[in-house]
Amino acid sequence: MHDQLGELARFAFAYRGCVRGLRNKDAVLDNGEPGPITTGDRLHMDPEHPHSEATVQGTTDEEITVGNGRYRLEGYLGHGSFGTVWRARDLDENDIVAVKLFREDVEPDRVLVEAQLHRRLSAHPRIVSIRNVDARSGRGIMIAMDLMPGGSVAERVTEGAPADLLEALGWMRDTLGALDHAHGHGIVHRDVKSSNILFDEVGHAMLTDFGVSEDSIRGLLVDGHDVYGPIAAPELASAASSKRSDVWAAGCLLYQLTTGHYPFADLAAAAAGKYEPAHRRNPQIPHAVTKVIATALAGNPDDRFDDAGDMLQALAPQTVRQSWSRIDDPETIETWTTNGVHGPYTLTVQQLASGRYRVAVSASPGRHLQERRRADFDTIGRAQQQRRAWLLHVVGGRAL
Repeated sequence: MHDQLGELARFAFAYRGCVRGLRNKDAVLDNGEPGPITTGDRLHMDPEHPHSEATVQGTTDEEITVGNGRYRLEGYLGHGSFGTVWRARDLDENDIVAVKLFREDVEPDRVLVEAQLHRRLSAHPRIVSIRNVDARSGRGIMIAMDLMPGGSVAERVTEGAPADLLEALGWMRDTLGALDHAHGHGIVHRDVKSSNILFDEVGHAMLTDFGVSEDSIRGLLVDGHDVYGPIAAPELASAASSKRSDVWAAGCLLYQLTTGHYPFADLAAAAAGKYEPAHRRNPQIPHAVTKVIATALAGNPDDRFDDAGDMLQALAPQTVRQSWSRIDDPETIETWTTNGVHGPYTLTVQQLASGRYRVAVSASPGRHLQERRRADFDTIGRAQQQRRAWLLHVVGGRAL
C-alpha cells in the first residue's frame, strides 16, 4: 500500500495548480457516483503530453487512505508542480474535502512551515481553510482543506475574452481582501493567479495555495516555467518575493480578467516593461481600473501599491465610479468622457442660444454620438447638479 501511495505521488506533474472543481476525472462506481480510489487503480499519462491531466481507471483491491487512515481518496481534481490534489472523504467527520499530496522529493519541513502559515490565515472568510497537515508514516506531506465546488477563476476566463466587468471586479476585491489579510500577518503569497482563486458554493472568490517557498519560486524561474512566468515581477530575477511582487501578480490577474490576456508573456517581457494598456484591449474598462492596473504593474516596486490593502482601496466601488476625465472643448462649458460598464460615454454641459443650459449624455464616437439623455435648466448651478448625478449614474453600472 505504501508503495502505491509513492507511485501516486511520483505521477505529479510540472504545472502548479489547485482544486479544479468537481468536473475533472473521477473514479466512478457502476451507479455513476464517485467511488474510492484503490490500490488497483493506475494513473495514466500521455508520454507525448506529460502535463496532461491524469485519469483514474479501475476500482479494485484495498481502498487508499492518507492522513493516518483519516482521508479516503475518491477522485482526482488537479495537479501542480509539487503534487496532486484529490477529492477525499474525511472518515472522522463524514465530510468531503480536498487533499493535496506532495511529491516525495519535496522537503517536508519547508512545506510544513508554509502550510502552517496558511492555516493561521484560514479564519479569513475569503481564504480556503486548511483542516489538517500531516507528514507521518513516511508518506510525504498531506494537506487537507475545504473543498471548493465552484471550480477556479482559470476555468471561467477564456483566452482573448474578458470576464464580465462587474464580476471580475468583485472577484478581485475578494482576492485582494484575502491577500491584504496575509500581508497584514507578514505573509507573502508568491503565486497569485487565476488557478489559485476558487469559488465556494455561493460564488465567493477564495484565495488558496500559500505553500510556495522562495526556493521553489527560484526554481520555477530558472526552469522558464510558462505558468509562473507571466505573473513574475521583474525584480524576482535578482530579488526575493515581497508584498509588492504579490501586487504585481494581482495586477497581472486584473489585466487578464478585464482583457482576456496576460500583460506579459514571461519574465523577460516584464523586465522590458512594455505592454498594451488594458483600455486599448477593452474600451469598456473604466479609467480608474486602468490606473489601478498601471500602478500595480509599475516596473519599479517603489512605484506600486505598498500592499494588497492599498490596491483594494484604489479598486473600491466609489473610486471606480469617480473615473470620468474632463477634456478641453471650446464649444462647451464642460465635456467629460469615461469608459462605463456599458461602454464609452461623453457628457457635456453647454449654453444654448436661448440662454438656458443643457446637460446631455451621449454614447462615444464608436456609437456615432447617439444621445442617450438630456435635460435643460435655467441656471448653471442646476445644470451642474444634474451633471454630478449623471456622472455617478453611468459609471455606477446603470445605463441611461
